[in-house]
Amino acid sequence: MAYSQQGDKVFCFVCGNPAVKKRIYCSDCSVWSHLSCADKKKCCEQNVQTSDNDTLPNQENLVQTINSLSAIVNDMKKVIEELVTENKKLREEIEHVKSGKQQTGESGPEVEEAAVEEAVERIHRSHNVIIRGVPEYQGEAAQQKQADEEIVMNLIKSAIPSDLGQSVLNLTRLGKLIPNRCRIIKVEFNNPNIVKKLIRHRFGNNIFFNTDLTRLQQNRAFAVRKEFKRRRDNGENNIRLRYYNGMPKIVETKNE
Repeated sequence: MAYSQQGDKVFCFVCGNPAVKKRIYCSDCSVWSHLSCADKKKCCEQNVQTSDNDTLPNQENLVQTINSLSAIVNDMKKVIEELVTENKKLREEIEHVKSGKQQTGESGPEVEEAAVEEAVERIHRSHNVIIRGVPEYQGEAAQQKQADEEIVMNLIKSAIPSDLGQSVLNLTRLGKLIPNRCRIIKVEFNNPNIVKKLIRHRFGNNIFFNTDLTRLQQNRAFAVRKEFKRRRDNGENNIRLRYYNGMPKIVETKNE
């Protein structure tokens, strides 16, 4: 505390009136007050309170930072889990492709490399679905795109009622435009589980959601269907085609 009998005009911190004579200065709080109003405790307490208020936003920022970091850690955990799952799928696909090639007598490092490439391609395509039978809007490209998006989203909602707008990454028609024919639509999702649900759903009206097969899978599927037709033409009526993960397989029925 510093005492002053008279000096420049200042205002009393306590009462707010001019403090010209008999005033006192609090060096801790940097304020003046009348000697009669002087109460160091009041000004210092308010100063402490002000300091607490000043530090409060910092505490809130710290909490927000911790919450943000926690969210980032949780997101990283999810990414790691997805990578582990993708790695497991990749290994399974590689072994599956290698097994198929070994059955045909193929072997060597080139087969190993081809198996890895095929497995990676299958994992990538597992996020896609191929739609057949959707009428094609005749008009400008932008209008056609909008019409396709509306139709496809309505079809998806009929199978999966929950909002999947952000799950759709891309939607496009494939192939050249041919009169009186509807081109297929490829839809890319951020989650392969959505694709599995859509493929299992029956939409009707000659609209089909199919797996996005690689070229190797397409060739094998064609060969299986060709073999199935040959056997049926030869009188084998107790066989049927069953699809597993989008691939056809000939199975015998017990009822015939």
